[in-house]
Formats: sequence, structure tokens, C-alpha cells
Amino acid sequence: MLIAASRTDMSSSNYADALKRLADRGGSGNVTDLARETPGYDATKFTGQNYASQTHGPSVHIAEAEPLTGSPSTSTMRDLARQALDHL
Repeated sequence: MLIAASRTDMSSSNYADALKRLADRGGSGNVTDLARETPGYDATKFTGQNYASQTHGPSVHIAEAEPLTGSPSTSTMRDLARQALDHL
């Protein structure tokens, strides 16, 4: 399992809400795929299918998960992305 997580602090909750709306749009390319630059994970591609986001005041939290092996269910992968948000 590989999880990419991001926390972005904005100057206000209104800006955080606007960023979340932008990031939640499919194809916005909101999380830089650092796995491609990391030896051992460079074959892993984040698809956006296992995505979760939330705001906390002026902060935006985003997480994506992808399996490294096996075929976990989509619901399992999305749950893991949601759980990652709690650790930002």
C-alpha cells in the first residue's frame, strides 16, 4: 500500500474551501506523484480512484492510496485514504 498525503495551509477557511473544490475535480492533478521519483515505487501510478479530502479551518488535507501488490477492494482503498487524513 502506498499513500500520498498533503496538507496545505491557506490564509482563510474560504480559500481552503475553494482549494478543496478545485482539488476534488477529477483530472486536476492536485497531488504531485512523488512515487514516480522514488526508487522502488516508480511503477506505482496514482489514479485518483482512491482519493479523500477534507478541510480543517484554513487547512486542506488530501490523500490518495494505491495498492503495491494484490487487489484490495476499492472501498478498502478509499477507507485507507480517508484514514490517512486523520494523521495530517
